[in-house]
Amino acid sequence: MSAPVAIPPGFFSVKARFNGQILCRANARGSVWAWRAPSAGHLASPACLFIPARQRSQAHRLAQSAAALGWHAAIRAGSSCAVWQSGPLASAAPALAVKVRLPPGVSASSARALLRNQLKRAS
Repeated sequence: MSAPVAIPPGFFSVKARFNGQILCRANARGSVWAWRAPSAGHLASPACLFIPARQRSQAHRLAQSAAALGWHAAIRAGSSCAVWQSGPLASAAPALAVKVRLPPGVSASSARALLRNQLKRAS
């Protein structure tokens, strides 16, 4: 059994499919920062940034930009991402989302800025 995670103001949590709960914070432009709070006996997962995409080409460009930065990225159906399956964002699931695993020490705002710059360079 895992110890409950204190939820800071501006954050919300959703149940993870496995290994605890997910602590989330939505950005005004639609991206969601998320971190899986581990259950007892499990290691913490890296923080992730979920970025909504309207079209597969947009999702592909975002994933390529993340890869160019050396980050792992995966394109998923928005409805399959836990951050949009329940909680306050359940009715706002995008068609597609790019899940970007953030390296230690990289904040969500820094990641968004780096991705924006990488997208500009690639254009």
